[in-house]
Amino acid sequence: MDLTLLMDLGIVIISGTLMGCVAKLLKQPLLIAYIVAGIIISPMGLALITSPVEIAILAELGVAFLLFTIGIQSNFSQLFKLKNAIIIGALTQVIATTGIVLGLMQFVGIGFIESLYLGLILAFSSTAIVVKQLSNMNKISTLHGRLIVGFALVQDTLAILLLPLLAAPQMLFSLSWAGSLFLSFMVLASIAFLLNRKILPKLLNRFDKTPELFYLILLSCCFAFIYLSDLLNFPIVVGAFIGGLALSSLPYSQEASSRIIGFRDFFATIFFVSLGMQVSLSFFGIPVAILLLMFLVVYLINPLIYFFISLGSGLKSKSALFVGLALGQASEFSFILANQGFRLGQLSAGMFSASILVITVSMASTPYLMEHNKGIYSFLNKIGKRFFPQICRKKFGEKEKRLEYLPKKRFKKHTVIIGVGVLGQQITSALKETNTIIAVDHDSEIVQKLIEKKIPVAYGEADNEEMWQKTGLAKARILLLTIPDTETAAGVVRKVKKINPEIVAIAKAKNFKDALKLYKNEADYVVLPEIIGSNILLKHLAYFLETGHRNRISNLQDEFITYLKEKTS
Repeated sequence: MDLTLLMDLGIVIISGTLMGCVAKLLKQPLLIAYIVAGIIISPMGLALITSPVEIAILAELGVAFLLFTIGIQSNFSQLFKLKNAIIIGALTQVIATTGIVLGLMQFVGIGFIESLYLGLILAFSSTAIVVKQLSNMNKISTLHGRLIVGFALVQDTLAILLLPLLAAPQMLFSLSWAGSLFLSFMVLASIAFLLNRKILPKLLNRFDKTPELFYLILLSCCFAFIYLSDLLNFPIVVGAFIGGLALSSLPYSQEASSRIIGFRDFFATIFFVSLGMQVSLSFFGIPVAILLLMFLVVYLINPLIYFFISLGSGLKSKSALFVGLALGQASEFSFILANQGFRLGQLSAGMFSASILVITVSMASTPYLMEHNKGIYSFLNKIGKRFFPQICRKKFGEKEKRLEYLPKKRFKKHTVIIGVGVLGQQITSALKETNTIIAVDHDSEIVQKLIEKKIPVAYGEADNEEMWQKTGLAKARILLLTIPDTETAAGVVRKVKKINPEIVAIAKAKNFKDALKLYKNEADYVVLPEIIGSNILLKHLAYFLETGHRNRISNLQDEFITYLKEKTS
């Protein structure tokens, strides 16, 4: 029995795990650790992998599962609302970047077809990287998060169309090819619609009490769309995303997303380690000027193009910069384009290696750029105010302004609730009739629902000081923080206490360590929902064991069932 693939898979996972532990200790992004692990076990490093082709196939499956989970988490109606901005913006960026690179490369003496390849390689952004990082930062549901995902998905579809065209340009005028592609998409979309309306709700409802079958149904849905995509000559990553959308609007979508996350992370790790495995040193023969131009595109030109497109789409400058920083890097499809060009002799060995280097480095640096976006914005804003004061005084962000419902009167002695999740929604519903409240959340869908209910709400991040001014935190009586990020919550409490020492700050924590951190940062009271729940459970259990009476528990059951029916009706 040949166990080569199994051994190689073990090496990939073990190396990724070890480097992940090191990265965590050093407080570095896990994506960087996985790429470094790939470099270490690659031919350039210890040369531990003997079946790179099979690992590459598994890596492609990792991208498919990333898109499957983002499909589950996506609200298609929300993405559809942004369709014009997403489609026009993504096409504009690809055309602009490709045109700039094509002109620059031909100016330094590179041939047309090779310049065209380089332009497209640098034009596409990585869906896998941005989806993973947005998930880690809890920003997928933000307006700019949805815009980022939309741009990336349109680019993926465009890359899929361009791959066969670059291999055989004569297909550009083939109506049968275009019709076949459109038909394949419609078949996948129709099957997803049918599953969403007729089959999956009944199937999941029937087996939701059997975790093993529920999990297998989810996996089967993903693999079915992967198989159908391949059968229809459609990219499996787009098919996987459509499969995820088939689950997105169902009541089980949140549970489905949480169940599949382990499987997704397993294959995603293989993908990111495989990126590092593709790094080589053949780029040394390429002129430094060309390498600098390529890095200039991913670190300056792409972010600038996305910045202006996002401003035009209705985002504020801070959100627009985040979009630019998130999408500046090259894509997993860039690897595919580079491989195709090299295999067909359209891309030289040196340019191929240079492309791999730029793709990998730009991908590896993206988490840092996204995580430090506020510091970068603050630095650039200072420079902009000094040299371009007129532009900086202009107010952008029409779409974000619509996600706001704040009465014109100035609030005093009010309650500000930051984070309208399950706990935040319960508190908002309980207080809205008897107290003056203002809710804050970065999920555009939640904010829209609160606006429809005429509940004062502002769209924004917890640590956005501009949002603090809008909500009148300096005059507020109570601050309720229900966000899951303890670091951010602690920082907000500390800063708000400086501008309003009298405010009562109440926060939520997941564990004792987080609770202690919040108290050290001047929180007045910290709630631990799981601890409170277990204490209540122990109290009722002790009562039953001591008295043998079930009356109190039965009464609570009746009250809770009534409450659940009201909430689910």
